[in-house]
Amino acid sequence: MNNSQNRVREVSKALGALYAIAFVSGLTSAGCYQPPGHPTQGANAVVVERADNDVLDNDVRGWLDRVEGKPRIGSAVNVVGWAAAERPGCRIETIEILMDGIEIGEAVRGVERSDVANSYGKPDWNKSGWEAEVQLDKILPGEHKIEAVVLDSSQARHMLSGARSITVLDSR
Repeated sequence: MNNSQNRVREVSKALGALYAIAFVSGLTSAGCYQPPGHPTQGANAVVVERADNDVLDNDVRGWLDRVEGKPRIGSAVNVVGWAAAERPGCRIETIEILMDGIEIGEAVRGVERSDVANSYGKPDWNKSGWEAEVQLDKILPGEHKIEAVVLDSSQARHMLSGARSITVLDSR
């Protein structure tokens, strides 16, 4: 569960309302579900949650599977994962790769992932894979966190599970 969801749950409990609407900064789980009259755009996205703590978002599913390569200054690593839209009408527009919370690249979508399609019983997820080459030219040595974020067709952002830590070595 991410920080946005935790904050919404706290607000929901505090208000004791059927629905709690919380404005959160950064990434949300709002997704393609858009309650009438409530925007789900950008940094001030609206997250809607029922009082029974079931978040009204199952629109995007995915995972950052792995980081491949030797993380050294001047080299590159490949970031690999998958993402798929659960709900008809919801589309994945972009997959951003973040390092320490800053966007450093965009993934190429449409990579064959029959394992995902078979596992979920969804043949249309066969091309749900993505990968990105991340250049480490201007990265300082040390530990860094790599994450992946999906931007969907409603412009909502979804942090994928599976964030990885890498240690970048100075090869100079």
